[in-house]
Amino acid sequence: MTLQDVYLQKRLKLLPKGLPPKGNSDSRATVAALQKNLEALGFSLSRKLALALAELGKPSVANLGTAVLNQLKESKGAHVNYRPMYPNFPEQVMEMSELELYWRALFHYITLGDPNTEDKRDRLPLSEKLNVTVIDLGTEGDLAGVLTELAAANSSLSQSDKDALVALLNGLDDPASALPDSIPQKETLALIAATLLARNPSAELTGLATTATDVLRIVTQLSGGDISLAEKTSYKNFSRPLRKTLLLALENCGASLEEDMLRHKGKWIRLGEKLHPGQYGKKFPRTLEAFRKLRNEVAIPTFASKTEAALKDGSDWESAARLLASRPGDFLRRLDHMLRTYSANATAVLTVFLDVADACSTPALLGLREHFVNRQEKQDTRQVFPKGSTSKMKVIPTPAKNLRKDTCEKAIQGIEHILKARFAKLPKLGRVFIHPDLALYPVPFAQRSAAKALRTLPRGSHAPLDADDKKDTLRFFIWWKNMPSDKPSSGITDSFGDYHDEGRVDIDLSCAFLKEDFSLSNAVTYYNLRDIGGTHSGDVVTAPNGACEFIDISIDKVLTTGARYVAAVIKSYTGQPFRNLPECFCGWMTRDHAQHGEVFEAKTVQNKADLAGDTCVAIPVIIDLQERKAIWADIALTNPPSFPNNVEANKGSISLVCKNIASLKRPTLHTLLRLHAEARGTLTDNPEKAETVFNPDFAYEGTKITGDFLSN
Repeated sequence: MTLQDVYLQKRLKLLPKGLPPKGNSDSRATVAALQKNLEALGFSLSRKLALALAELGKPSVANLGTAVLNQLKESKGAHVNYRPMYPNFPEQVMEMSELELYWRALFHYITLGDPNTEDKRDRLPLSEKLNVTVIDLGTEGDLAGVLTELAAANSSLSQSDKDALVALLNGLDDPASALPDSIPQKETLALIAATLLARNPSAELTGLATTATDVLRIVTQLSGGDISLAEKTSYKNFSRPLRKTLLLALENCGASLEEDMLRHKGKWIRLGEKLHPGQYGKKFPRTLEAFRKLRNEVAIPTFASKTEAALKDGSDWESAARLLASRPGDFLRRLDHMLRTYSANATAVLTVFLDVADACSTPALLGLREHFVNRQEKQDTRQVFPKGSTSKMKVIPTPAKNLRKDTCEKAIQGIEHILKARFAKLPKLGRVFIHPDLALYPVPFAQRSAAKALRTLPRGSHAPLDADDKKDTLRFFIWWKNMPSDKPSSGITDSFGDYHDEGRVDIDLSCAFLKEDFSLSNAVTYYNLRDIGGTHSGDVVTAPNGACEFIDISIDKVLTTGARYVAAVIKSYTGQPFRNLPECFCGWMTRDHAQHGEVFEAKTVQNKADLAGDTCVAIPVIIDLQERKAIWADIALTNPPSFPNNVEANKGSISLVCKNIASLKRPTLHTLLRLHAEARGTLTDNPEKAETVFNPDFAYEGTKITGDFLSN
């Protein structure tokens, strides 16, 4: 990833560089050609950028233009060829008899050949008016500001953001000057430290690693593992200078070194085989002793064991509260339990917590506030997203014992008071207008497992389907490719033969129609190519050169069936996890007329996302047809799918996942911005009289939100 790639991805800006034209050479024609190609993708050059490009020679413009077009094509899924099974989709599928559809599908399943013998017909051009995204001229300072925002983000970063951060650290002339004074996220801190160590194994880690877990994250990143520490890592061998640097960082950790290492005991025992602490025992005695205790199962007193002992009899709330107050983060996570256990002294417990709560992070306090806002609601379950690189969700029971309403209200008021006092130290905002629709977007807390997408939003966001509510056709698409022939897959064997040993991959796109209560109404899928309001382009079962499937949804027609939601469900029928595939992505488009334009038109793509999870089933988006909103799900089913691997066999889990995503209870951007406005200015209902305006587009500025509005 180059600096230009990062700048285009994060800011939609470019920094043109190159030699000026020679003699009478004119670059305007090359710039015009670039503009024409960009328009086909739904983008345009700003006037300033076009003029700046015209000042460069043709080779410079051509090289930059090629790189930009390649990146934008990939972002919209336009970098591959699309040929659906039925090239005159959707009309062709709707015209064919059931017998003909069955016969052609049977031919394809048995021979893995192309069942279509019909030539592609001419199609009418696109007739709708489309919004164009403008690419602007940037500056060196603004590019460095991307590094500042990413490093200052008070949230875990997605993989694409991590890649951008590393590219900036390695590509900017003076990246250190762009780093903020404080880096609040431990994973980001470790990524920066690991990048610096990769360049200089003897780099100083003071300030970048203050706990054993910080060092563990750094080592994990250096080994190419999961920096969230949720997954296993195969640690690589390290050079002698790097081992000394890491052991020194461990030796300088605080008094809780042994307890901290105990949290990830298995990882540290394996890592000790790579760090060889015994070789430097005299120089780093504390570290050697910690490793000795872990290996020999020596008991290590922990804060958690002390807390459990204090809570065991449930009578001495003061001792338990005093102990937890020494670690406010632990107190925050235990607060609901404490209030339930010591209900007669709930006010006193809450007072002790609020006295130390300012030491907790802004995201944690916002999450706790939302917890108490919803605590009085009668909910049987709640959603939990386990830490890790795969976008999984677990549904768990809520605590059986409720809390008093006045206790919850006091907690909410106390937390808001702390947050507003914190936000008041930031620059003033003046009169502030907050668009009501920002209540439909959750605050982007943990993005580590977020899929790389054209437009990334937090899970549970309810975004407009497109800019024009009159479009009736919604078109989903997927594209994938077989496994390389020299890397046989380990999928299941089916009745068609052991094609999996040749790397065959069959990805199925389905649409589940869900009623108001999220029960399954119907589905358009490989075994049901057409239904009222839905049409499938045909079930392709192998993709040696890449393959695609499409589903068209007529919003108005589906609504007449009693369904309200449509969930895109993508399944690996042949059993390979998505992350093992060479390439696999999905997305959706909107159209005025289903038969106008090519089946795939990049300029009509509303969003496109890569599928890279360690699962065989994904639900990227749920469409609320009644409200015409896209509910961003980006979720994978955690349990292996039933056989057969299709919607019908998994309708219970699909309904449950969709219901929980659509009703997700998380702090919203409207709440966060309201607290900022009350602390740093005054609210107004009139955007024309406001000095600071927050419109729905602000929801897509993830790194700005996490850097500027979630600060501690």
